Amino acid sequence: MSLPSQGALTTSPKFFMKNRGVPT
Repeated sequence: MSLPSQGALTTSPKFFMKNRGVPT
């Protein structure tokens, strides 16, 4: 889910934490 194009969307700490829990 954490794609380079979505990197800008994952700028939020909460989003980042959620994305980190998901296997890229």
